[in-house]
Amino acid sequence: MRKAAAVRSGWLGLGAMLSMQAAAQPADAGVEPSEEAALDTVVVTARKKTEALQKVPMSVLSFDATAQRQRALDSLDALGDAVPGLQQGDLAITSRMSLRGVNSGDNNAFEQAVGVYVDGLYRGRMNQQHIGLFDLERIEVLRGPQVALYGNSSIGGAISAMTRKPGFQREGELGLGYEAEYRTWKVRGGADLPVSETLALRVAGTWRDQQQGLFPNAASGRSEPKIDDEAARISALWLPGERTSLALRHEQARHQRDGHIFDVFKHVDGQGNPWPGSPFTGLGDNRLDIGNGAPFQYTTAFQITEMDETLAELVYEADSWTLTSISGHSAYDYRHSADVDLTPATLINVFQDETFEQFSQELRVSGQASPSLDYLFGLYWQQEDFRNDYLSDFNLPALIAPAFGLPTDLVGGLLEPFSRHILLDQQTRQSAIFGHLDWAFAEDWRAALGLRLQRTRKDAFQAVRGAGLDHVDGPGPLVDLRWLDPQIGPGLLANPAYLADPTRYVLVLPDGTTVGPLLAPNHLLGYSIVSNGRGTPHEFGDLSRRETQPMLQASLSWQADPGLLLYAGWSNGAKAGGFDFLYEGGNRDEVEYGDESASVFELGLKHQGPRLRLNLAAFHGSYDDLQVSVFDGGIGFVVGNAASSTSQGLEVDLVWQLTEHWRLRGNASWVDFRYDHFPDANCSTTERLNTGQVLCDWSSRRTPFVPELEGVFGIEQDGQLGAWQFTHTLQWRYTGDHATASDLEVQTRQSAYSLFDYRIELRPQAASWSVALAARNLTDRRYDVFTSVIPLAPGGAFAHVRAPGRTVELELSLRF
Repeated sequence: MRKAAAVRSGWLGLGAMLSMQAAAQPADAGVEPSEEAALDTVVVTARKKTEALQKVPMSVLSFDATAQRQRALDSLDALGDAVPGLQQGDLAITSRMSLRGVNSGDNNAFEQAVGVYVDGLYRGRMNQQHIGLFDLERIEVLRGPQVALYGNSSIGGAISAMTRKPGFQREGELGLGYEAEYRTWKVRGGADLPVSETLALRVAGTWRDQQQGLFPNAASGRSEPKIDDEAARISALWLPGERTSLALRHEQARHQRDGHIFDVFKHVDGQGNPWPGSPFTGLGDNRLDIGNGAPFQYTTAFQITEMDETLAELVYEADSWTLTSISGHSAYDYRHSADVDLTPATLINVFQDETFEQFSQELRVSGQASPSLDYLFGLYWQQEDFRNDYLSDFNLPALIAPAFGLPTDLVGGLLEPFSRHILLDQQTRQSAIFGHLDWAFAEDWRAALGLRLQRTRKDAFQAVRGAGLDHVDGPGPLVDLRWLDPQIGPGLLANPAYLADPTRYVLVLPDGTTVGPLLAPNHLLGYSIVSNGRGTPHEFGDLSRRETQPMLQASLSWQADPGLLLYAGWSNGAKAGGFDFLYEGGNRDEVEYGDESASVFELGLKHQGPRLRLNLAAFHGSYDDLQVSVFDGGIGFVVGNAASSTSQGLEVDLVWQLTEHWRLRGNASWVDFRYDHFPDANCSTTERLNTGQVLCDWSSRRTPFVPELEGVFGIEQDGQLGAWQFTHTLQWRYTGDHATASDLEVQTRQSAYSLFDYRIELRPQAASWSVALAARNLTDRRYDVFTSVIPLAPGGAFAHVRAPGRTVELELSLRF
């Protein structure tokens, strides 16, 4: 009795939530529906309290463990496929999450506009997301700004995931899958291990080994990329008293991707005509010919993330209030290497080494001040230590020699390869007080108000340095520049005495004039050449930025009848500014970028009947000083703030129980996100080729990566076939056309496409195991996830990241 009472009372009403779900078990969970088959009641904790989805005055999508398994929602990429308006994909040096068009740009220093929270613990860096999603009770997608209860600059929305908590009955599950096209093995599992009536443990893990890549690479002789992921978690739940619970979890994960993800597909001039004499071969044939060798330190492409995370959640429930404490530590090491010239020649390679450590503490009190007034108040503190070392290796002789028509070996005796080292070492301290009131001021009316006062301080050191290929900083050895002079250079290059010792050789002209060595540090000279004089080595110490941001979230809702809720909401928040880790100029003031602010209105309708659930949300948001980062087509990125932007759209979520055994579900979004005023944007490659301009006016243009229209629709059936129960689903996914490059390049836009998926699961009656066959992208539609300009290539040379083609996976699940 003591244990059951504690479970029912603790964990934000977790016991009540589970009992509500069990009482209305969906048909797709393997339970035969009744003649009066009705929709299940979906319960969420979007506002940090347990309540029915249809009573929450905001746009929320929720996926329970069954939905996650059936839709293979094991990563944020997969979640993006299931939620229209949510995009997540690999970019050039990082990844970008976008919700309702709001995202964080291509810069590792940016905070994420769409926050990810696991058991309330913030994961604000995209490299933290490589741990994947596994052994979760529920994933909630909170669309629109979440600036009061979540904070941390989540002005685009939030992804809130809840891990499976230990149970007091010994049971578990194991899943095994094999996908044939990319030869991918998957294993997932978890088990509850009760220790006593008051202490239970749970162990869980996941492993994926993708042995076949998307492309064959002629340079390496391998299929690339290959992926190996593994993660493990141990959780504990202790109930020391009737009113107290303590939950602990620790997890470790490793993500490794070996090989290249970019394929060269186009090399053209400004009008799209083929570039004559292109050095790239096999354009657009989905075959790679990319590789590096000596003298580079890293000659293979890879991405490795090693992460660990620890959380402790203490809950104490008094008669009328609840105290919750969440303490967390999250850290990772990230290393990344890539051949960015995308040729078999050893020309350019980039290497990143990023480390991150975060401590956070949230303390909140919630309860009922009266039968009509719910309250929540809290304090939050977080500190981060972030460092990114970004090194670009340039084989300077091989890059310079073709421009002078000289052999590479000859130039190699005059110049050395070098590395450009950009680094950012940043410490962030953030504190906040927050509160939320939910007031039933009339019989069918409720008003909610959330406030957050957030203070952020950032201290940083940012630098651009020269380095050797051993990645040791320094200006480099002195080299002679006289051979670059068109008057005397040809003679020097034909003189064996000069070539034997260029830095000491004294040239004697026919008139007797002597020309001594003209010396410069090799690494700094090389950097000046490849940056075309736009980069300036520098060291900016004692960078400091302080912000105080008040944030507001308010809503008004009317329960028109038991099955119909109408609501209106308004949010006003901000995302912190900071320091550009890729800045290469010499102006100390330009390394800093400003904060961006958001003001968003939302109107919504939520209807639920016995067989139909229909939720609609319309939104309109204004964003000032949107943070953007665009590749400059050479070797750098331009970071700044777009003056103003507007996002507006409509979301539709539908679940319709057509008959006892048939169900229709659909989600769709229309998003129109545009730059209102952005007169000094960085031009795309085509714009530069056609106009010769560097800056372009992007005012009124749509933002990149955001399709205007997206939809996911599925028809499901469950039933019985002889001694077998079955569930199968046919799904259609539609994505409208959109820009796939940060610079809105017109030659790399992705046209609209449709994808079809099918899954069938069979389970013997009264059995504890099931088998399923899942096919994704049945028509083998190929499309681009991301495109980029190839550095230093003449004209417009572009590479793309392709999505996987058709996959067919066999799954075996066992409960014990």
